[in-house]
Amino acid sequence: EMTLCMMIDTVVIGDFHWDALDALKQYMETEWVLDFIKRTPHLDLVVIAGDYFDTKILLNSRSSIYAIRWMGELVKICRQRNTKIRIIRGTTSHDNNQLDAFNSFENENPDQFRIIRTCTAEETFPGFNCLYCPDETIPTKDYMDLYHDRLFAQKYDAMFFHGSFDVVVPNIAIQESESSGINNVIFKYDTFERIARVMIGGHWHDGDHHNHMYYTRSLNRWAFNEEKMKGFIYMTYDTDDKSYNIQRVANVYTDHYITRSLNTMVFKGMDDYHALMEDIDDMLNRDETSNLRIRIKILIEDEKVENDNGINALKHHYMNEKRVKIALKNAMKEKKKKEDRKKNDLIKSEFAFVQDKTKTPSQIIQEFILHQKGRIIPLDVIDDFVNKVLK
Repeated sequence: EMTLCMMIDTVVIGDFHWDALDALKQYMETEWVLDFIKRTPHLDLVVIAGDYFDTKILLNSRSSIYAIRWMGELVKICRQRNTKIRIIRGTTSHDNNQLDAFNSFENENPDQFRIIRTCTAEETFPGFNCLYCPDETIPTKDYMDLYHDRLFAQKYDAMFFHGSFDVVVPNIAIQESESSGINNVIFKYDTFERIARVMIGGHWHDGDHHNHMYYTRSLNRWAFNEEKMKGFIYMTYDTDDKSYNIQRVANVYTDHYITRSLNTMVFKGMDDYHALMEDIDDMLNRDETSNLRIRIKILIEDEKVENDNGINALKHHYMNEKRVKIALKNAMKEKKKKEDRKKNDLIKSEFAFVQDKTKTPSQIIQEFILHQKGRIIPLDVIDDFVNKVLK
């Protein structure tokens, strides 16, 4: 048995986000993962690294039906292969408490199938000690205090997690839907590097690695600004010499999201717009599977008449093409808005005395005349004038 467990083969998959895509499409695009797990010569462990669900979904919705069906198929395959499954709870706003839908699998065989809802230490296999860290809504200091004894009890072979590491928080912040709240734990890399020999987890959809810490990335792609390869991580860990090997397994079935940026200062005339359309048309014609999405980002920075003509030509050309999205950003209008806001702020600051409740109407009038005409009118003169008008 010890010989069999010397090399631990693990698949780590993060961020399915069931309900973020069309359910049937997602199910068909993830069937290959089950096929991979079924055909891999040796596999000890499958870790779902959080955000299996995207949001709260109705039990009878297509997303729920396919998500539960996919998990059921995974459990069946893994039981036949004697492969263990560990599911880590993801971000609260995504997974919520919906992993409870799989409680029956855990009740039937808690050693083979386990849902991880809080920081958990486990000798998953003989000589393979694991730390499982879900994304918990608790400040980092409180987290370290709460789990101190568990975290520092030993040196773990692997840490599987869902959440943010301090060394990559600025990068994750770009991914708005996945930005952690102020009360979410942020794992400190320097601390966890001393605790675990390798760290693998989910949350950052376009993530990479930092020394011994790896993000799985999301299994599928459904948004722009995620250019990196999608898929999951396959790790082989040697419990004898504590070395490991990481491989990224690519999802070749997922959609491709490409952004083409256009600056009107650079585009001189209609020929440039026609050349862009030819280039995009060529990409669309080569897309046999219809899983290409193209965004044309246009930054308007000047007032050439060609701008309107070129943009209208693009809109008309791709009017019935669902795979192409045109996004406009008028830098000139934004610049004018900023200037107007600045001007309004100056006026508000300059005439703030008008709304000063500690001043009498006569004092406000006196200050206004001083500001506009540079003359100081005595308050009694202003009072007499105001009284006459009121009478």
